[in-house]
Amino acid sequence: MAERFSRARGAGFVATGAAIALAAVVTMPAGAQQAKQPAKQPAKQAAPAGAQQQSAWVKLCEKAPYNKMGPDGKPQLADGKPVMEEKMLCLTHHEQMTNVGVTMISAAIQQLDGIDKLHMMVMVPPTTGIVMPAGMSVVVYDKEQVAKLEKKEQLDQKTLVGQKLMFTICHQNGCTAENEATPQLVEAMKKGVVMVAYATHVSGQPIPYQVPLVGFKGTLEGKAVDNQAYQEQRKNLQQTFMANRLEALKQMQGGGQAAAGAPAAGGPAAKAPAKK
Repeated sequence: MAERFSRARGAGFVATGAAIALAAVVTMPAGAQQAKQPAKQPAKQAAPAGAQQQSAWVKLCEKAPYNKMGPDGKPQLADGKPVMEEKMLCLTHHEQMTNVGVTMISAAIQQLDGIDKLHMMVMVPPTTGIVMPAGMSVVVYDKEQVAKLEKKEQLDQKTLVGQKLMFTICHQNGCTAENEATPQLVEAMKKGVVMVAYATHVSGQPIPYQVPLVGFKGTLEGKAVDNQAYQEQRKNLQQTFMANRLEALKQMQGGGQAAAGAPAAGGPAAKAPAKK
């Protein structure tokens, strides 16, 4: 399936809006879920007709300080210092990890109170050979398009919805690309089955990273999870990752097969309860 998405990419997409300047939020913790299968098998993660699957996304919200803007669009000052105000920042987030906590791909839609435009961030592993100046393209595929790819049929490129993201930062956990999430892209994500992020290899070939869209619409439009319950579940998840790392180390020392990079088995764990 990864090869089919790669062939279906076409020439790529151009963003229809400039990136908006928001607070430096590159990534946030993964959804309240266990590590998932790596982003190479979207068909297994996509929801078939009539099937009931748990959302692959989680919504996190918290208040954060921002510069208060004046009528002229410039930051307000008092005694030479910026005037701050609290705004609600929400992140509708999806992350896929191995069973030792290595992130395979992370995607998020950011909403900031008082700003109509949405912001998209996608983080991929710092894979050797990615051409950073080329940026990244994201493309959404609906159920019908995925079915055609499964049958190895050609897709009409004009029916695909996507846009361009630009890489903004790299660190040991991954490289993040960002841009405004256009209304067309967000609507396509609400109706789609899978979103594929394409980075460019030095060979010129696209590198596809697949993100299931199961539950995206309901999560984006719904209430945020309870932060305290979420953090507790996240803590438990990190303990599981640590135990898996220690077990992998024991296997390596014992001459067995290391499972350090193996994907975790099973689906997501129960999500933290939503705020009431």
